[in-house]
Amino acid sequence: MGARVRPRVRDGLGARFRLTVLGVCLLLAAGLAFGLAAALAQSGSPSPAASSGKVVLRIGTPGEFETLNPFIAQTAVSWEGIALNYDVLVGLDAATWEFSKETGLANDWGVSPDGKIWTFTLRRNAAWQDGSGPVTGRDVAFTYNYIIDNDMAAFSSYTAGIKTVSAVDDYTVRMVCAQPKADMLATAVAVSILPEHIWSKIPPGKAANSFANDPPVVGSGPFQIVEINKGSFERLVANKQYWRGSPKIDELILETYTNEDTMVQDLKAGTIDGCRNMPVVQLTALRTTPGITSAAVQMNGYDNIVFNC
Repeated sequence: MGARVRPRVRDGLGARFRLTVLGVCLLLAAGLAFGLAAALAQSGSPSPAASSGKVVLRIGTPGEFETLNPFIAQTAVSWEGIALNYDVLVGLDAATWEFSKETGLANDWGVSPDGKIWTFTLRRNAAWQDGSGPVTGRDVAFTYNYIIDNDMAAFSSYTAGIKTVSAVDDYTVRMVCAQPKADMLATAVAVSILPEHIWSKIPPGKAANSFANDPPVVGSGPFQIVEINKGSFERLVANKQYWRGSPKIDELILETYTNEDTMVQDLKAGTIDGCRNMPVVQLTALRTTPGITSAAVQMNGYDNIVFNC
């Protein structure tokens, strides 16, 4: 699926190291069925649909889900699911973090000699998860114009300088800028592309403040959020028709923890298959724990920066 980088996510300080620990079972075989644990560390449990011989992966993460609305979500915990549910226009290469024509909705792009007009060509095999049809240039144009015309604060800093966005045809999008926009591709990495047939019915004021975007969330990404229990878990099912190919697992359960020690103990007990974001002291101890493989990963983001002016 490739890595997704969300520069806007409030989860890290500068280029701090992110600590991720995966159970060694994740590395053994893509087809290994993990099954569900007998109990969750916190209240609530996924619905019975998450069992019965499916390949299910449980990942623990500290924090709390805020919302599934990309115009409101701020924390990395919320964006973990959102970023898997929605595609972006331009993706990144998982190994190099360079802009890639293989991992986003656009498989080609170019800019005019004066640097003011960008043209993106969309791949033809991306489709919405509700079966309503393909992702088209109209959806891309709608998403950008929804942000620009309504000054949607979550993404307006990315779209700054873009004057107009239009669908030349079903698979071609043109963006005209007031002046050369050096960060256009970075913008295309950050903005989640939304289905016009759903979001055109949501008043911008509501989208920017209170719209919950309850499951099932319709996007075009590799997974779809189908169930959420705040304070406990988020359940995602694989998009078998995903344009890059069906994911190797059937379901992903993101379990939230308020206590990182409890999360690590659940990893050791096998209640979860992996976890992320724990203190260095815990990572150090896990490096010598039999059956556990650990890794430190550098991420781009920040926890919280506040200026009282």
